[in-house]
Amino acid sequence: MKYLALGDSVSIDKYTGVEHGGAVNQFSKLIGADELQDLTHDGFTTDAVIGSLEKISMKPDVITLTLGGNDLLQRPSWNIDRYSLKDPNTKETLKKLHYIYSQLYRFNCKVIVNTIYDPTDGDEALLRQLGMSEKFREAYDDVNNAIRKMARRYGFLLSDLQQLFLGHGINSADTWLTMEIEPNHAGATAIANHWYQLFLEPDKGMVLTDVHDGWSFSLAINKFQYEYKGEMNNDDNQWLLVSFRVASPDESWHWTDPSLMFDEVKMLSAWLADIAAGNSTTGDIDFLEPEIRFKLLNRTNELITLRVYIYNPDAQYASRSKHGFRQIWARSEQPLTKPVNPDYMIPMVYKDYVVTPQNILKASQSLLDNLRQLPSREGLSADDIG
Repeated sequence: MKYLALGDSVSIDKYTGVEHGGAVNQFSKLIGADELQDLTHDGFTTDAVIGSLEKISMKPDVITLTLGGNDLLQRPSWNIDRYSLKDPNTKETLKKLHYIYSQLYRFNCKVIVNTIYDPTDGDEALLRQLGMSEKFREAYDDVNNAIRKMARRYGFLLSDLQQLFLGHGINSADTWLTMEIEPNHAGATAIANHWYQLFLEPDKGMVLTDVHDGWSFSLAINKFQYEYKGEMNNDDNQWLLVSFRVASPDESWHWTDPSLMFDEVKMLSAWLADIAAGNSTTGDIDFLEPEIRFKLLNRTNELITLRVYIYNPDAQYASRSKHGFRQIWARSEQPLTKPVNPDYMIPMVYKDYVVTPQNILKASQSLLDNLRQLPSREGLSADDIG
């Protein structure tokens, strides 16, 4: 798991009073990151983070970004009555945020962005004591609303710190702040835990859960995105960004890959529906790209056994054979220890999932729900689905 952290002091250890106590380091530990590139820094603004983009040296699996507060605070004057989206300073900040988001979008991974918390808990008198006019709050609300809107636009996960920190301002008996605007250890812990909840939240798609060992496999269209943002003139128009997740009650792996087409997801949904209805007792289904494949192994009135094959880019499953994972060459049942035709030299891993017909039917319907939430494209209307 590779983790990239970008942003300002909301993320750092400095003000927590605890070694590795900042939100980034706590979150990194929670997700079990193998590699962390921490490009956060005290006082960073949008300009500084744009500079940080050139220093990124990894292809991350997850990114966090805390940004915007210093852009609001570092104005020539805090008490002028010019803070609004009409203010050129605010517009320039939002323009830079858009640019940063567009660059992070290219990584095709989970990105967690954050609104800006309010140290005053909405107290106008306290706001004035801090040297800011009521117009400042208007700009603050405008920027937070813009962050929420941009998160939806780019399909990012939103950690709404404005809501999370409500009731924990600087005058609260349970404050999460120090030095008026910096998160203390309790605040950093709350942020890290909230990020972790978002991280664990799978995209709403098909989920197969083994009734015996609790392992699950999920597949979803990542943030309802196509691989290519613009309309294409061929089958490239159909490629989807797909999120995969393999999990047990104690551990999980996530990855995203453009490995399925619109019509292939429809085909998979129909195949699963046939199995749930009892119309199929054997058979398998594969796709143009070999990264994913399914096989129906066995069916009774109460339980169905599905074998799920997934592309295995590393050896992380080899040590988990006791959980039923097996490594083979793609499009064959030959273990990795045996040579095969060079055309099939792609390492895969499979696991059998014993599931209920109800689980299969729900998985089928969830895939259709994913397709219906995609932006419409010519020839790919969801009207003819299901």
